[in-house]
Amino acid sequence: MRLFRLLVAFYIGLLFNFVSTVFLGPTGLREYERLMEYRETLESNISALQANNWRLNQEFKNLGTEAEKIRLLARDMGYFGPGEWIVRINGVAKKNNYYEVGRLLKKNFTPQRQLLFIRIMNILLPLLFYIASGLYWRASRRGH
Repeated sequence: MRLFRLLVAFYIGLLFNFVSTVFLGPTGLREYERLMEYRETLESNISALQANNWRLNQEFKNLGTEAEKIRLLARDMGYFGPGEWIVRINGVAKKNNYYEVGRLLKKNFTPQRQLLFIRIMNILLPLLFYIASGLYWRASRRGH
């Protein structure tokens, strides 16, 4: 009887380990959903960077052909031609022509706190079953 209880407890531990790994583990469904969200964030970041790259390429192409565009960009950087004056108006914000180059996206690859709970339960659940079944078996033997 002890061997049977031990085998059943071992089987329960394996079953719990399998179920918890499939749903909660580092290769489970929950982590898969997190990775898919991270993938979508990366893809949106890539598309924003590609749009910025396209706009910058267009500006670069125009820069070589338009002399007025070169003068305007030089003024934005603080370079002025001879005889030009700077007029600053209080309360008016300076025009910003900066591009966001992308966000720094980091994936947190640290182990989850749930893994500790899963490991503890993988040990405790079969042990508790083995102890409880032994107590039940003893109580049923005394009752007969």
